[in-house]
Amino acid sequence: MPRPAVSHAENPLLAAALDYAGRGWRVVPLHGCVADERRTDGQVGCSCGNPECGSQGKHPRLKAWQKEASVDPAQVGTWWAAWPEANVGVALGPESGVVAIDVDTKAGEQLVKELAGDAVERTALFRTGKGHRLLYAVPADLPAPPATRAVKLGGSEAVRFQSTGSQCVMPPSLHPSGNFYEWVEGRDPAACPVAPMPDWLVAEMCRPNSPEWTDQGAREAFLEGKDFNRDADWYRDILEPAGFTPAGQANGVMRFTRPGKRSGISVTVGHYRARDGSPALYVFSGSIPGLDAGRCYDKFGAYTKLHHGGDFTKASAAIAQQGFGRPKREAPAAPTGTVKPAAPAEWEHFVPLESPIDEAPAFPLHAFPPAVAEHVRAVAESVYCPIDYPALATLAAASAAIGASYVAKVKADFFQGAGLFCALVGDPSAKKSPPIKHVIRPMQKEQADRVEKIRDEYGDELPEMYKEGEGELFVSDVTVEKLGEMLQRQPRGLLLYKPELVGWLLAQNQYKAKGVGSDRSFFLEVYDSEPITVHRKGGAAIHVSRPSLTMVGATQPDVVREFFDRRDGLAERILWAYPAALPPRGERFYEVPFALSSQWGQVLKNLWCMTMEPAGLGKKRPRAHVLPLSDAGREAWRAYTDRLAATMSDPDFPPWMRSAYGKFEGSAARLALVLQLLALAGSDDSDPPACIEAQWVTAAAEMVFYFGAHARRVHRSCGSDPRLDGAKRILLWLRDRRQPTFKRAELFDSLRRNPMFRKPEDLNAPLQLLDAHNAIRVVPPPAERTAGRPPTPVYEVSPQVFTSPDVSRIVRIDRAGPELENEAE
Repeated sequence: MPRPAVSHAENPLLAAALDYAGRGWRVVPLHGCVADERRTDGQVGCSCGNPECGSQGKHPRLKAWQKEASVDPAQVGTWWAAWPEANVGVALGPESGVVAIDVDTKAGEQLVKELAGDAVERTALFRTGKGHRLLYAVPADLPAPPATRAVKLGGSEAVRFQSTGSQCVMPPSLHPSGNFYEWVEGRDPAACPVAPMPDWLVAEMCRPNSPEWTDQGAREAFLEGKDFNRDADWYRDILEPAGFTPAGQANGVMRFTRPGKRSGISVTVGHYRARDGSPALYVFSGSIPGLDAGRCYDKFGAYTKLHHGGDFTKASAAIAQQGFGRPKREAPAAPTGTVKPAAPAEWEHFVPLESPIDEAPAFPLHAFPPAVAEHVRAVAESVYCPIDYPALATLAAASAAIGASYVAKVKADFFQGAGLFCALVGDPSAKKSPPIKHVIRPMQKEQADRVEKIRDEYGDELPEMYKEGEGELFVSDVTVEKLGEMLQRQPRGLLLYKPELVGWLLAQNQYKAKGVGSDRSFFLEVYDSEPITVHRKGGAAIHVSRPSLTMVGATQPDVVREFFDRRDGLAERILWAYPAALPPRGERFYEVPFALSSQWGQVLKNLWCMTMEPAGLGKKRPRAHVLPLSDAGREAWRAYTDRLAATMSDPDFPPWMRSAYGKFEGSAARLALVLQLLALAGSDDSDPPACIEAQWVTAAAEMVFYFGAHARRVHRSCGSDPRLDGAKRILLWLRDRRQPTFKRAELFDSLRRNPMFRKPEDLNAPLQLLDAHNAIRVVPPPAERTAGRPPTPVYEVSPQVFTSPDVSRIVRIDRAGPELENEAE
C-alpha cells in the first residue's frame, strides 16, 4: 500500500527540496540520521542500515544519483513521499549552476580569506555540522569547467571546492552531531542572492589537473634558457615589461591581470610546477597575444612568446646579452698572429684579499621534500634574502624537532644523531635573523602553549623542574651550567638559537677564572652526543648520558675569524652558509601564505611527536630509535664517500680545508637522517621508517658538497688561505714602489730575503691570488719575438692598489707591527 503524500507544509525537508529544485538546483535524496544501538562508537546510525557507515546522513539513496538528480517537483515529491526523513542534497556543477566551498576548520577559514584577499564576496551561506558552506553561481563564460578540489593543511582537509561529481547536504538536514544544517541569518538564497564565482575562485577551480605544455623540448635546447628559468624573476623580467599588473597572491600562488584589463585574474604563477621544480605560468585568458589559454609555460617559454613572437633563437640571444648562460668571468683569448695593440682593458673592481671570490653555489633546494622547499622559497621571497638562509634554518629546526628520538646507523661502529650546528654568514644588512625567526615560529608557539599548560596545572608559580617532555623546545640566552640542567630534563634535546653567534663564542668561559674553562669542550662533546658532566657551583654535578643539541645563529664575515682562533675543531663542525648578497630591491608586499606556514608548523609538530623508545627493562631514560641505511642507501653512501675521497685527493684541494672536509662523513649521516624523517613528517604516512633510503643519502651528499663550497668562502674570509701572507707582502711592495708595471724577476730580487720567497716558484701562489682578486694581471707577450729564452713575465698593477682603503689597512697593520728588514734594498 503506497504511503500517503506528504505536503511541503508538513515536512520542512520536502519544502526545502522543492525550493532548491525551483532555483534550478538538481536535488538528490540522501539517507537520514537514525538511532542505531548496534554502533559501538557512540555515534548516530544511518538509514542505510550499515552499522559501520562513516557518512551517516550524507550519502545519496540513489545509486545513479548524478544522472537521476532532478529539478522536477513531481519527482521530488515522490522521493520524499517514499522517504520523509531523507536529508536534502544538491548535485553541484554547471548543470545545477552552483558550486560550493566547504570549510571545516579555522585554518580553512583563514585560507579562504587569503585567497579572496581578505574580502570574501557576500553570497548564500549556511552552517554545517563542523563548519560552514558558501554557494556560488557558475558563470557561462568560464575558461574550463569547475572541478572539485580539496586543500589539506597540516595533514587534514581544511577546504573543499565542490563541483561536478560532488553533492552537498543542504539545510534543514540533520547532521550526525545532532545539529541541523541551517542558513546563517540573512544569508539564505531568498534574502541573499547567490553571487557568481569570483575571479579567485575561478582560478582555483577552473584549471586542469595535468595542464598542457608548449614547446617544452624547444625551450630545453638552450643553455641560456635553463639559466633564465633558474634566476629570472617572473614579474620583473617577464610579466611587468609585457604590461601585466599584479592581482594579489594567496596560498603560494601569484595572480596577474593581462594588459588592457583593469581587474580579474588572467594568469597565475604557482598553480603548477615546471620540470625543474620552479613555479610555472598558467594561462586562463584567451585574449593574450602569444599565450594559449589552458596551457602552462616556464619562464623562458613565456618570455619567448611574449617578447620575441615565439622565436627561441632570438630570445636566447637577448637573454645572453643580459648575462644568462655565460660564466661570470671569461679569460681573454690568447693572441694569434700579428695584431694591432689593443687599448688597455678596463680594470675590474679590486676585491679585498680576505673577501671570498669562490663561487657561492645555490642551495640544493630540490633535495628537500617539495612541500618543505615551497615554504623555504616563500620565506626567502617574503624576507627578500638569499634562499640559503631559510633553507639552513629549516634544517636546524627539523634537526631540533627530531632531537634524540632517532639516530642514523651507517655501520656497526658508526652512529650519528640528528644534531646540527648551523651558521648564517652575511653583512649586517643581509637579513640573516628574520628567516630564522620565520622558520622557528611554530616552535616558539608550541613552547608558549606548553608553558601555558603548566601554568594552568600549577598556577602562577612554575615548579623548579618542568614535567619531563612538557618543557622547553628552544633556548637563546643561557649559560653552559643552565644548558646542562635543561638537557638533563629534556632527553629529546633542545634548539639553541643565537642571533649573534660571535657573542655566544666570546661569552664562553667568561665566568671561569682568568677566562680558562671547559665551555668549548662542552659544546664539542654535546655535538658528538658524548656523555657530559657539568659541575655546578654550590650544587651537585649534572650528568647527561646522551645529550642532543642543535644550534643555529648568524654572524658577520669580518668576525668569523673568532671561530677559528682556537684550533679545537668546533668551527669545522659547523655547517656554514655564506651566499652572495642580493641587490637592493623595493618592497613587493609578499607574505608567506598561511597555508604554507600552517603546513610547516604541522611538519614540525609531527617531528617532535615522534616518540623515543620508552624507559624500562633496565633503561632509566628513553632511548633513540636506530635507523640503518637501506641496501640501496649503502650503495649511495659508498658513492658519496668515494666522491669525498676523490675531492680531498685532488692536487688542487686546499690543504687548509682538510679538517673541515674530514668532518663531512658525520655531517652527511646527520643530514640523511633529518631529510628522511622530514619527508615522513610531511606525508600522510604514519608508519615509522625502517631505514634511511638511498634518495635521502644522495640528497644529503649533495648538501654536504654545497656546505663544503661555502666553508671555503668562510675560511678565506677569516684568513685560512696560506697564500694570503705572501700576497699581502707583494701588495706592500707594490704600494711602496708605486709603478704601473713590474717584472717577475725584479719582484723576486726584491723579496728573496723574505723566508716566504726562497725560490722563484714561491711567488706563483700569491701572484695567482692577487690576479684572482683583480690587483694585477699578466701583460700578454708580444705576438712576434726573436728566438731565445722567453722573456720574464710582466704584470700590470691595478690603479686601485694605490688608492684602495683595504690595501691601506694592510699597510697600517704591517707598519704597526715589529720593524721588518727593508726588502726593497
